[in-house]
Amino acid sequence: MFDPTFIATKVSNDWGNLGVRLPKTLKEAIAVYDEVQYVEAPHPYVDPKTITTDNVGDVVAQVTDDLVAAEKHAEAKRRVREALARQVLNAAGAAVPTILEGIKPGFEAAVTKFAKAAERLPDDLSSDSLVKAGPDALVALGEAREAAAEIKQVESYLASLVQLPAYSVFGHHPALRIFAPESPEQLSVLTNARNNKRHDPLVRELGPILWHGIKAGVPTALNTPDESARIRDELEEKARAAAVAARV
Repeated sequence: MFDPTFIATKVSNDWGNLGVRLPKTLKEAIAVYDEVQYVEAPHPYVDPKTITTDNVGDVVAQVTDDLVAAEKHAEAKRRVREALARQVLNAAGAAVPTILEGIKPGFEAAVTKFAKAAERLPDDLSSDSLVKAGPDALVALGEAREAAAEIKQVESYLASLVQLPAYSVFGHHPALRIFAPESPEQLSVLTNARNNKRHDPLVRELGPILWHGIKAGVPTALNTPDESARIRDELEEKARAAAVAARV
């Protein structure tokens, strides 16, 4: 179920940790959204020492207004918070291209580091093959782990975009968040890596899609949900056309 306040809170908590400067519009929307949680409900208070025969009627009226306000406060706050949450989501959607540009250099550096480390690791990565490969393979594994952690943070951000109205796309492909395959065969590598549940623990730790995609030479990219859906549709159509041509 779509909950704008839950998603806006995630944006507020997580997007500031991406290592890039958020656009002003988004920062301001988040600031107002965060501030509403600190708005306190009115607390009716009566000081009998201030009540006189002349103002007792006004005091009763004021306390009545305060009680009504206190009753309505929670609902009012919920409505304001939801409206502000939708404002955050709209601003977040508009900010995505700018944020991706900011993320791209660090992502590409991490991919290069991972690919270089993967070249020094056995293709059939496992504890046994790692030991047989020697000390340099252990060093390479450490480097691959560091790079994979950075890449996974970016992939997590890309995965979260599907929660935004601007990117709530049917048919997005989770295996294509950080890869842009150029052929149906490359798409199959990524899809099989995602669907296979029997990967070695070391491969699972690094990320099966990342490991097999890099090993297969699949080009990397930062894909929004709509871009991943487009890539999959194009490659699946290409595969269908090739199958038809083969039968002719």
